[in-house]
Amino acid sequence: MKTNRPSRRALPTALAAAAVMGSLATAVFSAAPVREQSRFARARSEPSAGTERAGSVGAPAPDPSRELARLRAEEAGAHPPAARVDSRRLAEIGAAYLARGDTSQAIELLSEAVARDEQNGVALAQLTLAYLRNGDVEFAEFYLRQARQLAAGSQPEPEIYVALGYVYEAQGRTDDAIVAWEEALRAGAKDPRLAVRLESARREWGVRHGQSFLAGETFSAFYDPAVPREVVEDTLRYLDRCRLEQDEFFGADLGRMPAALLYQGKRYFALTDSPEWVGAIYDGRIHVPVPPDAAESEGYRALLSHELAHAFITELSRGRAPGWLQEGIAEYLEGRRISVADAALSLAVLPLESTADLSAAFSQRNDWERARAAYRLALFCVQELIADYGPRAAACIVRGLAGGASLETVIQRETGRSLEALEAGWRARLRPSAKGPAWRPGDSEPRPDSR
Repeated sequence: MKTNRPSRRALPTALAAAAVMGSLATAVFSAAPVREQSRFARARSEPSAGTERAGSVGAPAPDPSRELARLRAEEAGAHPPAARVDSRRLAEIGAAYLARGDTSQAIELLSEAVARDEQNGVALAQLTLAYLRNGDVEFAEFYLRQARQLAAGSQPEPEIYVALGYVYEAQGRTDDAIVAWEEALRAGAKDPRLAVRLESARREWGVRHGQSFLAGETFSAFYDPAVPREVVEDTLRYLDRCRLEQDEFFGADLGRMPAALLYQGKRYFALTDSPEWVGAIYDGRIHVPVPPDAAESEGYRALLSHELAHAFITELSRGRAPGWLQEGIAEYLEGRRISVADAALSLAVLPLESTADLSAAFSQRNDWERARAAYRLALFCVQELIADYGPRAAACIVRGLAGGASLETVIQRETGRSLEALEAGWRARLRPSAKGPAWRPGDSEPRPDSR
């Protein structure tokens, strides 16, 4: 989120909880692949000549009860399978029950598989599908989030997002349907009909909200009728240029290009009860008010750069980047820099006890001065981090969070120092009363905290 000046931190889009409609969840359905297949799994995936593949029309999937009985016997024996092996086999059997249409038994076995191994991405993906088929959208969303939070390589299959999008669409939740289908395409969905349906949903959403829709080369925009089309076209071109620059900074592509929602004035922010000082918002889409002088406004372009940075950080960290890192990098990438003297002025409002305090300041809504101080100090911390260790370190910290490691662990790995030590160094640089020069990389020992 970008403010004039401060704002709340940008948060990853959360799929709202709801429970309804199972019938449409069966419209698009597919099992996630299992990397290490048991003999039972291979038997299901490799039918003999002259027979139809299991799960195809007119051919019931094989009965998995025998494999389940065999597994239960092994579990009760003197040498039961290891938890991870047991989880994998339970997931395979649960998937087989799901293919036969026995969702209750599938949910029971897949839940057990997840309980045995919380890192079993296949079980989580299958459980998401099982709950979708059962009509329990709230549970499906929960397990989908769990699956997405696993390390790279365990991402859910695109068909999950496709199915979820159809359920949302039937519920009238066009916003969430669009997000789900965009995720499906990012995850590799190949059906050309999906792109057509997504385009239709975008236009429908725009009409419903009194906006027009324009697709650019890589980005798309919804915009109020009062926003000149040439401004919209210029905005999309600018986002394309920004994306290339930020691709280089982060060393990674932005998988899904967020739509830009352009408003005449601050209508959207009034509807969402945002604080008056909020200048723009990223919530999975980039919401930006368009000023009358947008074509020449550097401030407007800075807002776009800032919110696009949030999209990169949220995507690459899988939503795990703390507020100070989010906002500090976003400020840095829009081109802002701050002197030590200017940053030090903010200590009177918000002492830099820890970076966690900065993150908390972005979440509150009432104290404008506190939020502004948090922005300045977050920019200072990121600026110092980049000055000492280079832009690559900041980008690696963002990407390193995606695997589930703590911020402290990732920072220690990338810089060779603890987060606490970095924070102490940043405080020392901001406090002129400290004795001697502040520690910098290459010095023999870090300077102690001067508090």
